[in-house]
Amino acid sequence: MVKIFRAVAALSLTVVGLVALPTAAQATAGLNGAYYATGTNPGSNSGAISAIAGKTPTATFIATAICFPNCSGGNSNDSDGLASWLNGNATNISATVANLSQHVLDLTGYVSIATAGSHTFQLGSDDGSALFIDGVQVVNDDGEHGVAYASGSLNLTAGLHSIRIIQWENGGGTALSATLDGNALTSSVLSTSAVPEPASWAMMIGGFGLIGVALRTRRRRPTFA
Repeated sequence: MVKIFRAVAALSLTVVGLVALPTAAQATAGLNGAYYATGTNPGSNSGAISAIAGKTPTATFIATAICFPNCSGGNSNDSDGLASWLNGNATNISATVANLSQHVLDLTGYVSIATAGSHTFQLGSDDGSALFIDGVQVVNDDGEHGVAYASGSLNLTAGLHSIRIIQWENGGGTALSATLDGNALTSSVLSTSAVPEPASWAMMIGGFGLIGVALRTRRRRPTFA
């Protein structure tokens, strides 16, 4: 009976120990959004990146679809404010922003590529914008202009790739939309980090737990005296 108790205790410790594995922040579907009121005209994509380096965002949010205010070519007046511009395509907006003139928007996270091969990204923006995959610029839609489009393609392996989208505005009206292979970039393929979501952790923990059970059972087979 003592040996049986020790075997059960060992199994319990194995499973409980595995539950403590996830220590990093868990992923959320969408991209991390950071809005910066710059107070001056960023002027270009490079100027926008320089303008926000080391700065604290005016507001943050989770972008669930890159369609601001929509994915059909529309734009918003700067006086509409941030929440109106995001137009239901974002959650957890941290602050109220009443005017959108002279800003930089920075979206970061990961995009899931289902199949290896050549993939095309497109941006539509007012004013300028740029898209980076794994740190490499793929789309350049720079300059002060109304809603204008630019695209770029590259070969990608299947799986997660880091993505960053920069958009900036001087004054008047503003817009940003993004597509992957002709489809709007949405939370179905976007995540805020590469850490598995809670459901994925549960599956991993369950699998490791079963392995632990099997190994412990082999090592400590109960005997009956």
